[in-house]
Amino acid sequence: MKAEFDRSSVASSQEIDTLGDPERLEYRHPGVRMHFWAGGFPKIGGLQPIVHWHENFELCLVTRGSMTMLVGGELIHLEEGDFIFVNSGQFHKLGPDGDKEGRYSMAIVHPSILGCEEGLRREFVAPMLRRKWVPFVMLRRGRTGTLPAVFARMVECEDRPDEATAMEAVGLAFELWAAMMRAFRDAGALAPDTAAGLGVRRADAEFDAVRAMVSFIQSQCGERLTLGKIAAAGRVCRSLCCEMFGRHLGQSPIAYLNAYRLERAFKLLRETRDPIADVAFACGFSNQSYFTRQFKTRFGLTPLKARARAKTRER
Repeated sequence: MKAEFDRSSVASSQEIDTLGDPERLEYRHPGVRMHFWAGGFPKIGGLQPIVHWHENFELCLVTRGSMTMLVGGELIHLEEGDFIFVNSGQFHKLGPDGDKEGRYSMAIVHPSILGCEEGLRREFVAPMLRRKWVPFVMLRRGRTGTLPAVFARMVECEDRPDEATAMEAVGLAFELWAAMMRAFRDAGALAPDTAAGLGVRRADAEFDAVRAMVSFIQSQCGERLTLGKIAAAGRVCRSLCCEMFGRHLGQSPIAYLNAYRLERAFKLLRETRDPIADVAFACGFSNQSYFTRQFKTRFGLTPLKARARAKTRER
């Protein structure tokens, strides 16, 4: 018999939002909740992709090669010229396509930027936020309209660090949103009877339970966590907890916990001068030798070399 859970016992969306944003985003301009950049795969000796969520809209254009996007429990294969929009609050992860090279342009934009004026928010932003059943929208190459041109200007803008860049970036965010909506319209991507290119989100109660468990892992990763404790955070049984993580994150709760601990350790090594043993302990590793082995397996270098590389880049 398939495991069930009591939807009334799961924290509401409003309660979950008070847990905070599991991905602590760093914005180029303090106070302006948006960021543009160009990146690529493979990432060697650096932070690796991890499943996460945030309240921002995420817009990605593949500029060369190929890559994958895990979103809404679905693994999407993206080729050069493809575009994908990830809706606010969705679990997702942009990752490599095996060992193939891939380059992308990315825009992270908080809904408050685009909805700064009530009329704009009501007419153009709120409808997308209300589409909770649409975790992503994808457009294949040739159907992206003017999006590639706007992305190119966005990345160019970020490379000009002057006092007017923030305002220019906000203007480009509006231009990008308009280009995206036109491309969606022309492709019929958001028509009620169109399923191609759309993701379908799981039931809200289940989604909220997974968000509660992920937030618990993020906030308590330095403690001794068990599958039972993680499941209790979502008010579900252990077997259902594993099922939910598999559907939404594509991995087990313990695999996600270990990946997040290592990501946090990498950041602490880069941003602090704490001894490696202290960093390991703060991230939930009681054995430094085990931590070093796991760290090297994930990042391809030891904690000591990761810290040395970070110091070299600072000079």
